[in-house]
Amino acid sequence: MRDVQIALGLAVMAPTGPSTRDVITRLRAHIEASLDDADRFALTIQKTTRRRYIVSETIRHARDLIAAPVDHGDPAARLRLHGKAADHLSQYAQAYPIHRDGL
Repeated sequence: MRDVQIALGLAVMAPTGPSTRDVITRLRAHIEASLDDADRFALTIQKTTRRRYIVSETIRHARDLIAAPVDHGDPAARLRLHGKAADHLSQYAQAYPIHRDGL
C-alpha cells in the first residue's frame, strides 16, 4: 500500500498538521477494511500456537489504534504504528481467502 510507504517516510521527518492527520485517517480506513478478514485468518491458525498469538495480538493492537483519537500521541510514532498495523492486517486479510480456498 502506498499509504504505508508515505506514512513511514513522513515519520522520519516527524511532521505535524494536516498531512499527518490525512495519512493516518486513510490508514485507519485501511485497517478497518482489513479487520474482518484478518480475524477470519487468525481463526485458521492452530490454537495455542505462538503464530496465532502474534496475529491475534497484532489485530487487537490495530483495534486499539483505531479506537484512539487520530491526534493522540507523538506524530512520528502514530505514523509508524498505523503504517505497520495497516501493512500487517492487509497481509492477514489477503492470506485469508488463499488459506480458505487452499491456493
